This record gives sequence, C-alpha cells and structure tokens, in this order.
Amino acid sequence: MVRLVRGGFLALAFVAVAQPAIAQDANTWFQAGTMYDMGQGTEQNHALALEYYLRAAELGHVKAQGTVAEFLTLGTGSAVDYEGAAIWYRRAAEQGDVGAQYHLALAYDAGRGVAQDYKEAAAWLRRAATQGDANAQFRLGQLYEAGRGVSRDLVRAYAWFSVAAAAMTGEEGKSASASRDLAAKQMTPAQITQAQDLVSKCQRPGAPQCD
Repeated sequence: MVRLVRGGFLALAFVAVAQPAIAQDANTWFQAGTMYDMGQGTEQNHALALEYYLRAAELGHVKAQGTVAEFLTLGTGSAVDYEGAAIWYRRAAEQGDVGAQYHLALAYDAGRGVAQDYKEAAAWLRRAATQGDANAQFRLGQLYEAGRGVSRDLVRAYAWFSVAAAAMTGEEGKSASASRDLAAKQMTPAQITQAQDLVSKCQRPGAPQCD
C-alpha cells in the first residue's frame, strides 16, 4: 500500500496482490479518484483519477460508474469515448442512478455511442422522470408531444411539462411552462382536464399511475 499525505488529506493507491481485501473496496478506490480529481491532498491528475474511478466502477460503485461515463463523454483524463460512456451510463442506470438514466436516454435519442433508438430513449427518460428528474420529465413531455419513441399523446405531454415546470426554476421553468401552454392550445377542454388530473399522479413518488 502506498500512502501520500499532504495538507491533512490522504490519497491511496493499492496493489491488488499485496492488499487483496482493500483492493476490492470500491469506496476506497472512489475516494482516491475523488482526491486526484479535485486535487485534494495531492496534485490534480484527471488521468489517474479516471483510473481509480474505473477500478471502483468495475467493482459496482454506481457513482463511480456515472463519473467514468462523464469523464469519457467530456474527454477528461482520456480521449472522448462515447461508446465507453454509454456502457458505463447503462451500468449505473441499471442500478437505478437517475442521472445515468437521463444521460443514457440522451445517448439513445442522439445516437451517440449507441444506435439511435427513440423507444429506448423514451424508456430511460420514463424511468428517470418517475424518480423525479425534472430534465427527464421535460424531455419526456417533448417526446409525447412529438410522438417520438412513443405514441403522440398531448395529455401526457401536458402532464409531464406541468410536473417539470413545477420543479424547475428560472428560464428552465419558463420553458417548461411555455411548452405546456403550447400543448394546451392543441387540446380540447376535456383533454386539459384529464391532463390536470394526471399531473398530481405524476408528482407522487415513483409516479405509479402516471405513465
């Protein structure tokens, strides 16, 4: 085990053969990656941070998996690798990570690192939206309005735009409200009433009856 101590912080690098128990501790690898990522107690080194995050990710650390995906998307500590990013976003998404679910949906929507698949994009947006992610709620509303990856459904578009608008602030909130109002102009009074009834269901934890 190699220890580097500076300014009260501890950065760790472990040799798997010498320290097999610690080498299987995902949290330790993630902490070491964070220190090199942020330059806490050692010089900032994104390449080394990525290496440690990757070790934690391979051990199933969900936050590390999302972080590796982000690094690969942005080209931080390595070359840009959209395919690799999609793989790690999926692993984190399958563990229930909301941010990963949202970014995986964007990858499918754009065909970035995966084959473009609007149905997959909608499915992952739905999972993130029902967990309360406002960006996913807004994007899902857009898909329902356009009929992309799902059947066109202005009632659900209105509902998701409304839920997103309630959660967002500033310009994002205004944009979601404007999208809801534009959808309303294409709806009958009965459809608007139905959509408003659906909003309360979509705002419940897990939104079991929303979508």
